[in-house]
Amino acid sequence: FFVNTLSTVVWGNVPGSFHNGAANFSYADGHSEVHKWVVTVEKGTVRPPVKGGVGGLFPATPSTDFQWLTEHTSAKRI
Repeated sequence: FFVNTLSTVVWGNVPGSFHNGAANFSYADGHSEVHKWVVTVEKGTVRPPVKGGVGGLFPATPSTDFQWLTEHTSAKRI
């Protein structure tokens, strides 16, 4: 479980990337999907876990993965 405000292109909580740079998403209708993150550099979506601390906000640039997340979740459409 994680929460991001999808109206700003900033990661607050990063989805997991423990499955070879991918994350599992499950939806209320019962289907699930594995998404391999596109931005895999250290400043991108795929990051090592933070142990014993809290990360922080960081820009989702480039916004490729953030855009995917927005299109595949129940984000409010503007």
